[in-house]
Amino acid sequence: MKSEDIENIRTIVEAAVANGQSQDTPIEAYFFAVLVAAAASALGAFFGAYMKRKGENLATKEDFTNLLEQTKETTTVTERIKEHIAAQSKLKAKGQDVARQIYANLLDVSTDLNRLKSGLEVSGLMNGHDIVPLTEVFKQIEANKNLVGSELYSILRDLGNNLIEFANVAHDDKQTLATVTEKYLELQQKFNRQLIKSFESDGLANEDNS
Repeated sequence: MKSEDIENIRTIVEAAVANGQSQDTPIEAYFFAVLVAAAASALGAFFGAYMKRKGENLATKEDFTNLLEQTKETTTVTERIKEHIAAQSKLKAKGQDVARQIYANLLDVSTDLNRLKSGLEVSGLMNGHDIVPLTEVFKQIEANKNLVGSELYSILRDLGNNLIEFANVAHDDKQTLATVTEKYLELQQKFNRQLIKSFESDGLANEDNS
């Protein structure tokens, strides 16, 4: 019972005694009223504390429910992030593999052109002025533009165009052949650097075919 309740009861008792002495009302009636007041005060305090505890318990349960929901939401978001990272990782690996394959195809064309320049016959390489396998490589480059990224796409196209230029140089034009070959080697190095930058992979082995 609170101190203010005790003070109120004391005041009521004193008033009851005074009234009992000055009036005909029995003193027991006043004490009964005091007891009722005291009981009411005590019950009020009890129910007040009970309701407070009940409210705290309900709040705790509600907080727990909210926390559980937040945990579920966080777990869902985390799983989605993990799935996104995994998907991006697979896409990155595929882009790297495709870029390397296109580059390898360009090297094959370069090797065949060098053989042709050396006077060797290479079956199926040329169709008039068209370099047959290089046409297919250009299609491959265009089809995978988004997968390999704009930087590698540009470098691979430059390598292909360099091979066209190389094929059109007369075999006895040593100066032009040297210039075109030097440009090709620069593009190879540029490709390797960009491959590492784009996919954070190990650089390819230097294959300086021209």
